[in-house]
Amino acid sequence: MKKSKTGARSTCRKRRKRTKSPLVQMKARIDRLMSQYIRAKNIEEDGLIQCATCETRDTYKNMQCGHFMSRRYMNTRWAYNNQLPQCRACNMFNQGRQWLMGKQLDKRYGKGTAQRMYEQSRETKRWTLRELNALHNELERKVEKYNPRN
Repeated sequence: MKKSKTGARSTCRKRRKRTKSPLVQMKARIDRLMSQYIRAKNIEEDGLIQCATCETRDTYKNMQCGHFMSRRYMNTRWAYNNQLPQCRACNMFNQGRQWLMGKQLDKRYGKGTAQRMYEQSRETKRWTLRELNALHNELERKVEKYNPRN
């Protein structure tokens, strides 16, 4: 709000809500789908998911999708072998326990996976809306296959 010369605030100006760009909106949708896919793919026979970095076993809704290399690195943000399910404590409060996550990636996807993810994350990647749409459609199909609500 703007102040007048007398110091009183003017109430006639309204703030406009910023609309997010289509690219930002699509990234958010893909993040949501990727999280659903990673968690659903790792549901065990008893309906629980094992945290990749500790002994915690919990339900689909209580687990999160942890990233070895942070989501800020666009080249590995949605790489399947950069993500595993994690409990809230490990993912949020223990900064993803990156070293243990790297060990789990190597165990599940083959030796050297963590190193490859590190190297790949350092490469620059600018996603186009067309690429993001294709990834979104692929993830929708994969999530549907593993849908835990079926």
